[in-house]
Order: sequence, then C-alpha cells, then structure tokens
Amino acid sequence: KHGILERPLASKKLLTSLRRDVDTVGQWIHTRCVRANDGKLQSKVAYEDYCETMKRERTFPIPQKSFNADLKRRGIEHKTGRSYNYFAGIVLSTT
Repeated sequence: KHGILERPLASKKLLTSLRRDVDTVGQWIHTRCVRANDGKLQSKVAYEDYCETMKRERTFPIPQKSFNADLKRRGIEHKTGRSYNYFAGIVLSTT
C-alpha cells in the first residue's frame, strides 16, 4: 500500500519462528546473572547489560518492554524503589 513493500507472509512466519527459537533473555540470564534472594538489579542496568551482551553475540536485543515481560514470566519480580526500579532476586555475575 502507498508504495511501501510489505514482507511476504512466509517471511513473517519464518522470522517469528526464528525469534521464538532464540531465547536471548534466557541466554543472558544463564551467562550474566546469578539468583540471589536479597538481590536487586536496577532495571536500566539490566537492560543495558542485556543489550551489550547481545551486541557482543551479534544478535538483536528485544525491546525493553518485552525484556521486562520475559523476566516477569520467568518469576523475576519487577519492583519500584525510591530511587530506581529493579528486578528482585537477581544480580549480575561478578565473573
């Protein structure tokens, strides 16, 4: 429509399938994070680290809203603090 080419349906389905098969958030948690009962990981820091990790892996990061929803789906609670928002029970690995 209006001179804009649309991606064919087969391409859209393949792209959706590939994105679903690549669990970038799960990979990030596995390689960069540690579960800690009293841990607090600032939301902004978490997403920036995730994006940097994806950049090193030459993979596109998902949008921040999707990132937050993915962590919540995994049982990592997102909380609002006085100074910043954070994910409870998780910290970045020091190794």
